[in-house]
Amino acid sequence: MATSIPPDIADLTAPDLVGMMLNSALMGSLSVQVFHYYCAFPNDRLIAKSVVYTVFILELLHTTLMGCSSDGVFGSGYGHFPNAPSWTTWVSATILTALIAAIVQIFYAARLYIFSGSKIVTGMVILLALLQCAAATAKASTFKLTGNHPAQGPDPYIVWLAGSAMCDVIIAGAMTFYLSRTAPVSNRMKNRLSTLIRATLGTGALTAVGAVLQIIMTFAFPEKQYFVVGAWFLGKLYSNSLLVLLNARAIVVGGRDDETNTQKAREIEVAQTSCVDISRSTFSVMQER
Repeated sequence: MATSIPPDIADLTAPDLVGMMLNSALMGSLSVQVFHYYCAFPNDRLIAKSVVYTVFILELLHTTLMGCSSDGVFGSGYGHFPNAPSWTTWVSATILTALIAAIVQIFYAARLYIFSGSKIVTGMVILLALLQCAAATAKASTFKLTGNHPAQGPDPYIVWLAGSAMCDVIIAGAMTFYLSRTAPVSNRMKNRLSTLIRATLGTGALTAVGAVLQIIMTFAFPEKQYFVVGAWFLGKLYSNSLLVLLNARAIVVGGRDDETNTQKAREIEVAQTSCVDISRSTFSVMQER
């Protein structure tokens, strides 16, 4: 006997569709940025390379599991929604997302300690990163057992997203504060510091807003599945933010921040000015004759 399709099928499937499309788009962006990192920083520290490639492998796994889940939503399981979601859904949308976020946040904490030397701020960031990861794992267990909507489930869901957002705000604020206190010794260093500060503020705000919006969607629309949109692509925001910050160190040859290019432009300008002055002097002498 054929299963009838629910009348609110659009409300049930559209959030998954939007979230999965955004996930795929951000995966493409991440792939390009990883390739850029591979080409630009072959001699980067081993810890940085390990974090980048570990996060990229986890994101590939996340996208693969998302593809399996998409078959259950739009393919073989279209129109049929069991009480508990498949294991690919709760593993990818909660555990992997939180794990990727925790890895990125702890990496930021290590960088923060290098800039500041503050064990208190660094310890706070690490604690919040581990807390949000543990809360997401606890929430995943409820997804597996009951399939409850997060608004109807236990508090770990809120601890996960609120802790993650708070951690991002602390990272962005602290790194911006300590970077702005660094005294540049050259124009190149000044430009690179400005770039890092902008990238830190932008990426930290982006991930924090993503987590907060997911909380808002959960409680503003308790009967809808809109929160699923953020669950599918939140991890990609963290991984892309990490690569944006690392790749911000690269200097484009001939770009605005390239001192060599600036020096050449100055030399050309001086040469052109000298030629004009010589021409004017020659013209004046000829007139006098």
